[in-house]
Amino acid sequence: MAVLAVSNGCGGAVFPELKGVTRVEVTTNHNVVIKEISDPEQIRQLVAFVNARRAGWDSRFDGVPVPERVVNFYEGQTFKGHVGWGDDFFETQRDGRGPYSREAGPEEVRDLERILIGDVEWRPRL
Repeated sequence: MAVLAVSNGCGGAVFPELKGVTRVEVTTNHNVVIKEISDPEQIRQLVAFVNARRAGWDSRFDGVPVPERVVNFYEGQTFKGHVGWGDDFFETQRDGRGPYSREAGPEEVRDLERILIGDVEWRPRL
């Protein structure tokens, strides 16, 4: 049992609610800005999506996967944290902690993408 816990990571990080977000940047994993978001309703939806996933984050022993895209959250000019994603995972760094990751199903990933861009496919294979 102890070996399983070590091989699967530190387990169970829980983050406080994300609050006060006024601006969002969506970037590639090379920090190239794809989109800037200042619309309060879209920001509210993104924050709600992230806050619904505050628990269940792990720091994996074999390393956290590198996301294809990243959503950076800001309050004014102050960085509040980020959530990134790939085909089957989310990755985050917040509150001076991270990186952490968690598994995600294709519909969960697509839900995030719908908030960001609607029903348009935008994820080129890198």
